Parts: sequence; structure tokens; C-alpha cells
Amino acid sequence: MKHLPLFLFLLTACQTAPRQDNPPVTGVPVPPAKPAPKPDTLRFLVLGDWGWGSPEQRALAAEMDTFSRQFKPHFVVSVGDNFYGYGVESTTDPLWKTMFEDVYTAPSLQIPWYVALGNHDYPKNPQAQVEYSATSPRWRMPARYFTFSRKLQGEDAVRFVFLDTNPMIDNYRNNPAFPEYPNASKQDPVRQRVWLDSVLRASPEPWKIVVGHHPVYCAGTYYFDTPELIEHLRPRLETNRVQAYFCGHEHNLQHLKVSGEATDYFISGSGGGVREAGRDPRTRFSATENGFAAVSIRTDSLFVQYRNKTGALIYEMGRGRN
Repeated sequence: MKHLPLFLFLLTACQTAPRQDNPPVTGVPVPPAKPAPKPDTLRFLVLGDWGWGSPEQRALAAEMDTFSRQFKPHFVVSVGDNFYGYGVESTTDPLWKTMFEDVYTAPSLQIPWYVALGNHDYPKNPQAQVEYSATSPRWRMPARYFTFSRKLQGEDAVRFVFLDTNPMIDNYRNNPAFPEYPNASKQDPVRQRVWLDSVLRASPEPWKIVVGHHPVYCAGTYYFDTPELIEHLRPRLETNRVQAYFCGHEHNLQHLKVSGEATDYFISGSGGGVREAGRDPRTRFSATENGFAAVSIRTDSLFVQYRNKTGALIYEMGRGRN
């Protein structure tokens, strides 16, 4: 008899959503058995770099639906690059339909999508993605960077912080070789870092999750570590004991962890296209596949699994709060 993965046995399928405070390795396919609901579990999907309109994007969207009918996520996290190649021009841009509304049509995905901006969202009109929140029942980007919390059991909660990492990248602001990012130079990365400090320091929540587009650490074959984020973001994650940082940009799936550091780093950037994944001493997992992450958080534990477009469970991990 095959046993259910620990992740699914503990965490799958809750009918009642947790209260919301302030709205703005290789494995096997999921077995058909459904364990008892866990009403104290917060569940969400993490998807990145998806806005291609490609067959791969649609295949993965179908698998997200299949999985979500059992997993029952409370929301989706998008780590950016929502619209290739240059973003949208307005809230009525045709790309809203061809790359989002007409792709993620399943009832199981008609849930909130909390969204970060990627570099491919910046060339045209990134503010249009903020404004779309006023017209869409599920698109949630109240500002270019924002925060909210979600309740767990009792007094416990999770603090989510969404960053706009694009202005933090020096080349986007200052390098004439990157003329497609004029909007990045209009943003103040220092102001955003001050805001991040204030949010994390004031956060009483025992769980802290930060989301951005660019990786801090990356064992890619095309993209690597981001020096500006190692200098300015990593120390803030460590000082405030942030448990997880989710990002994309590199088009594959990775989990990296530096020995002795507090934060686990997850790359989920293959929602549309795929690039070859690499490995280095920090790598806990990497895969050159289309896929998404499924995350469950309880009072004392966080579980992350990666699933590919065929439905296979290709990686799972768990960690405690500290």
C-alpha cells in the first residue's frame, strides 16, 4: 500500500478559510484519497513568469485546477513577469484576457491573486496592474509594494510582504543599455527599504513571508545571485527572522538554503517558459520543468512542495518557525 506524503496527510483540503485581517527529491502524483480537513491551515499556490500565452502556460493552468480541487488554496501568489514581453498598456489591454482571464478560468482558481511586478511588467505601464485591482474581483495589487496578514489558529498569523524589486536593480535605473525600464528610475528604492524595515519591525506575527520578483540567491544557468538584494534585502530578512522568500525571474524551480541562515529561498519562475536549472552548494532542489509551488502553513510548521505540469510531486520540504 502506498502511503500519503506527510505534506498531504497533514495539510490538504480545508473548507473554511482562515480569517483575514487586512486584505490590502522526486515524488509521486497526488493519490485520490482525501484526508480530514485541517481548518487551522493556510494554503496558497506560488506561480511566476507565466504571462506567455503559450501551450505550456495553459497546460500548467489545467494542472493547477486539478490540484486545487483537492488542495483548496485560499489564494495564489504571483511573483511577477505577468505579461511578456513588455507588460500591459492599460487596464483594458487585450493581454489581460489572452494571458490571464482566458487562461486561469477554472472555478478553483477564482480566488484572490496577490501579485508582484516583474521586470517584463515594467516597460509599458506597470501602474496599470495596480489599477486593475479596482476592476477585477481576484487581482490584488493595491500598490507596487504592499503588505497584509492572514490569521491561523488562535492568535497566530502570517505576515506577507510583497516587494517591487525592479527599482532595487542598479542596471534598470542607471544603465543606458537598459532603456526599456524608464519606470524603474522613477521609483525610490531607499524609500521602499525604509518601508520594509518599518513593516517587519512592527510585525507581531510569528510567520513572515516576503515575496519579490528577483532572486536573492540563484543557482541558475542564465541568472545568478542578485548583488543588490544580497546587500540590501538579505540582512533585513535575517534580522527579522523571515522564514521564506518567494521569487521568480529564473525560469525553473529551485530551493536554496544557506547553512546557519534563517530564511529559505524558493524560486518558482516556470509558469510559462523554462530555462535549465543549475546547482551549487546552497541548492536543496532544482528542476528544469514547468511548475508551481504549493505552500501550507500551520501554527508550528511550513510545508512547500513543487508540482510540474503533469501533476507529479517532484519535491517537498518542511520547516518549523525558527
